[in-house]
Amino acid sequence: MNTAVNLTAEESEAALDAMIAGATTTYSAFKHANDDNIKPRNSYNATLDNEKPYSTVDLLQYIDDDQLIKRLTITLAEGIQLPESSAFLMGVAIFSSVATRKYSVAYEYGGSIPIGLYVAVEQPPAAAKTWLQGEFQKPFDDVDDEKRKLHSDELKKLKAIKKDDLTDIEADRLDELKQNHIPLLFITNTTPEALEMSLHKTGGFFSLVSSEQSLFDSLLGLSYGDSSKSNNNEVVLNGFDSGKSGTLRIGREAYSGRAAGGVALFAQNGSIEKLLNASNGTGLSERFLFAAERHLLGTRDHINAPRIDRSTTAEYDKICTEIARVALDKDSDVGTLTISKNGHMKIKQYRNQIEQHLADGGRYAVHKSLRGGAGKANMQVMKIAANLHLLDGGAYQSEIDDRHITSAICIVNDLLEAALGLCHDKGIVGAKAEFTAIIGYLSNSKRANGARMTDIINSLKSTKPFSDMAAGKNTAIREVVAEMVEQYVLLVKDGVYSIG
Repeated sequence: MNTAVNLTAEESEAALDAMIAGATTTYSAFKHANDDNIKPRNSYNATLDNEKPYSTVDLLQYIDDDQLIKRLTITLAEGIQLPESSAFLMGVAIFSSVATRKYSVAYEYGGSIPIGLYVAVEQPPAAAKTWLQGEFQKPFDDVDDEKRKLHSDELKKLKAIKKDDLTDIEADRLDELKQNHIPLLFITNTTPEALEMSLHKTGGFFSLVSSEQSLFDSLLGLSYGDSSKSNNNEVVLNGFDSGKSGTLRIGREAYSGRAAGGVALFAQNGSIEKLLNASNGTGLSERFLFAAERHLLGTRDHINAPRIDRSTTAEYDKICTEIARVALDKDSDVGTLTISKNGHMKIKQYRNQIEQHLADGGRYAVHKSLRGGAGKANMQVMKIAANLHLLDGGAYQSEIDDRHITSAICIVNDLLEAALGLCHDKGIVGAKAEFTAIIGYLSNSKRANGARMTDIINSLKSTKPFSDMAAGKNTAIREVVAEMVEQYVLLVKDGVYSIG
């Protein structure tokens, strides 16, 4: 199953240089890059018929063969029979959700951000998503279980002593153990309110890991059933960059302090659309990295699948155990990883390349979340590089190796491009979404005789997907209508447009 083509250090640098020197491409040119470019001879339209709910990425090509995370990803992906890039992203996200309790990464000119990643990966039911997550969670769970057992054993020992025989120190310790229950390490389902309350006991940290879409339903407030109410996403929003929460709540004690965490959602198809819709302008979705690779169901061999290399998982377990024993102590200090001057220059060069695509009409300006996500590319690079560094044995070396910066930039760039293409192919943005919106408007019985351009623009510029555009909504609608006429999806007569 391993199809990754490893790049040498020189090839990675060359790829990065080419990326940074890349020419500007408008979204208008990009969104039809995969079309057949064949004008239909009837009303059948390839744009509307296009259904490709997956993206193609190869993230492991940017990581050296000797690195643990690559070897681990390959053996788990082959043994469990899952796409490799999906397994890699999920694994790094789970690792980061605990490692962020111990490490942050410094900006060049002061300040730092948590290294926790927010990742949403789609795969259909029966794809062994929970199994994969369990493999990456196991060493952390083992340390957590160890802590719980020590807590339970000490509590039982003190409870067994008669109250009158307890020393003052023992009595105080017993009260402390009774009051301080160990919070859940990995949270699979929670409401925003419950998550906020848990931060009192974790020191502001959280690890949200689930293979069910219900995590988003409850966390984003979708399970409340009232779409008019604003979602209470503050904890998750602030947890990405260690923002400070200071809210007042009626009936409960709200958390006041900084939050930091990671989110690893490995769920069914539709999770990405749900996240984009639930974000609703809050900036939540732009903090996520997305992947939706083609599934392997129907091609798996359950008899001859390669065995998972347990010597490789043991290497991972050792790194995680050492980090977890410190990270799960909420009173331990958070260490700061640094990036070299050359590494920061690479990031700034990449940001310059991204910048040209953030302008109105640029490829990422077609959707507010895509634009916001691209604008946070430097933060994603820093986070990924920090986790690659730790997984490469860098727990006792503060400066991140430049090769991890290069790898992280290439990974983030591929994911941004894949997210753009995925949103296009899923009909969230781009031609398919735009065509569908206009057809829906003209299909209304009130417009049986068609509508003029002015009416189409005034009605649709405040609805999706046009409302998500950063600017140029009127122009975009005019261009789309003209294209639909060219493709015989719409007819125009005397300035009135109708469905062809």
